[in-house]
Amino acid sequence: VVDVVSWRVLLEDLGVLAGRLRRGEEPVLPAKSSAWQQWAGRLRQEAGSAGTAQEVSYWREQATATRPLPLDGPAGSNTVGGSRVYEAVLGEEETRAVLQDVPAAFGTRVNDVLLTAVACAVGAWTGDGHVRLDVEGHGREELFEDLDVSRTTGWFTTISPVRLPVPSPTALGEGLKEVKEL
Repeated sequence: VVDVVSWRVLLEDLGVLAGRLRRGEEPVLPAKSSAWQQWAGRLRQEAGSAGTAQEVSYWREQATATRPLPLDGPAGSNTVGGSRVYEAVLGEEETRAVLQDVPAAFGTRVNDVLLTAVACAVGAWTGDGHVRLDVEGHGREELFEDLDVSRTTGWFTTISPVRLPVPSPTALGEGLKEVKEL
């Protein structure tokens, strides 16, 4: 079982091997990085550390339930067959604003802009002051200075709960700044 980054490593290694064999060279792979088992062991140690224990209240708050998404009909009637697809296409100016202009103006990243937009839309739908999402990451953050998992194959994907405040429609800039600080 591998994640998307592992596929990149595997395909790169296959390309290196194929190229070397085509040129009549010894099939030698690039240098190994730290083993997945080493990383998992260190992660297990970190999970039991005093520093991690101090973060428990933060993570409990992030995982706090918010209002569920509204149902379109009676419970049990929401099925794939009854679903609808809504599609929106951003024009060139809107795309530039989302990807470049807004992040530059507020000192944020594109993810902050998108999360703020989701919080605004879902919050308006549910009527709650917060929206809880699960954010997925590649899981290969540099957590330990002595371990390098940049070329390690395995499943590193992380999913983290995040509880976003729903910004006021009249103060989206302030809402974006608040999301950025989370």
